[in-house]
Amino acid sequence: MSEYKLTPHGSVTRNSDGASIPADPTNIDYAEFLRWQAAGGIPDPVDPPTTAEMNAPILAQIAVLDAYIPRGLEDLIAGLGFDVANLPEIQQQRLAQKAALRLQLVK
Repeated sequence: MSEYKLTPHGSVTRNSDGASIPADPTNIDYAEFLRWQAAGGIPDPVDPPTTAEMNAPILAQIAVLDAYIPRGLEDLIAGLGFDVANLPEIQQQRLAQKAALRLQLVK
C-alpha cells in the first residue's frame, strides 16, 4: 500500500487518514503529493468501477425508454392533435433499443 491512492475523479486520497485531496496545485496537501510523486512515489491505482457504476448509464437509458408513452394512450395523444400512425412502429423500435441496451449490462 502506497501513501496515496488515485481516485476516478482526479483527486487523491491520503491513505494514512483517508483525506480527499483535490487536484489543485495551490492546495498544500496536493503540493505535498506532487513532491512525493516527483521523488519517486507511486500512488495506488484507481479502483475499478463496480458493476452498479458500470451499469448505471445503461439503466438510465432504459428508464428513459420505459418512460415512453404506452400504447393505451393513443386516443389521448390523437386528441391532442399528434399523429399516432407511427406509434406502434416507434414502440417496437424502443423495445429493440431496450433489448440491445440490456445486452450491454455487466453481470
